[in-house]
Amino acid sequence: MNPQEIAARLVEIHTVMVDRFDAQPWSEPTLDVHQSGKVSVTIYGPDLAAPKSDHQFTATADTFEEALDAALAFARARGHRSFA
Repeated sequence: MNPQEIAARLVEIHTVMVDRFDAQPWSEPTLDVHQSGKVSVTIYGPDLAAPKSDHQFTATADTFEEALDAALAFARARGHRSFA
């Protein structure tokens, strides 16, 4: 994936999260490249007061596309105002 495609997918994830939670996510998603060659994307929900597992999700995969697909699927699967 090129940088524009990655950015477009991150915008898509953000849009889904805003629609699902009726709130802005509190932090921008992060992308990491690990020493092992794996990549991960972390998305953050809107509730800072919740336990970490209730407002953060990390998908790790072999490619940016796979990690972004997993993060988008997770965001789409969350219920209204529920990140866990």
